[in-house]
Amino acid sequence: MERDHLPPIRELPEDVDAIALDELEVRSYVGGLVKSFARKAA
Repeated sequence: MERDHLPPIRELPEDVDAIALDELEVRSYVGGLVKSFARKAA
């Protein structure tokens, strides 16, 4: 109640490296309703 229902104070996470779209492999299951994303093999 002291913080007006805000989440606990924490440090912000470090920046995450972006992955280019051409490095991703997308697999669809259940008629495209479920998708799985993974990095393409080298």
